[in-house]
Amino acid sequence: MSEPDSEAPRLAPPGAGVPAYQRWAGKYLFLPFWRATLPPARVPDLMEKQGAELIRLGDGLPALLLTRRVLVPPQIGLEDSSRFHSWAMVLEHLTIVGNDMVLILGDLTRGNVPPGVVRVENLKPCGRIDAPTAVEEYRTMLLRVRQIVLNPRNDWSSRARYVHPWFGPLGAKQWACFAPFHQAIHLKQARRIRRLLDGM
Repeated sequence: MSEPDSEAPRLAPPGAGVPAYQRWAGKYLFLPFWRATLPPARVPDLMEKQGAELIRLGDGLPALLLTRRVLVPPQIGLEDSSRFHSWAMVLEHLTIVGNDMVLILGDLTRGNVPPGVVRVENLKPCGRIDAPTAVEEYRTMLLRVRQIVLNPRNDWSSRARYVHPWFGPLGAKQWACFAPFHQAIHLKQARRIRRLLDGM
């Protein structure tokens, strides 16, 4: 459980998004680059490599510090409300998003449009999970990603699209590439959190 913070900073509300220029760059530059250079079959390996570093960033720190919220500086691709998270909350958020994306890919690769709408505010961590649980659930999510992405029955040519709240309608390959693209942003956040924790 996250340590209570008596002086939480005033930040934009969850779901407020990132500046328009960052959404534009993500939609027209960064995500297309990842899509062009990263075949879906390589996604699990890349996510697991990122994940190994994310978990290592918690090494050597007391459990209490791993659930302590710290304020990182503004960062490209990171909502303002997400700047005040703990290391465990970063893993929790990635687990929530990853599990949702497993369901999305399961539908899209079979030619189906997933039900519902993605709302960023519903993907935020609650901050009530301890560090060992956060790691265990995160590892389970990575295994689920590997299983869904490498399913030989997937139809990656499916025309089905599902709307991302910042980037618009995306196909299965784009959603698969979004996973490590999104995780890279939070890996950078976790590195910053670790540096701040080391200074305490």
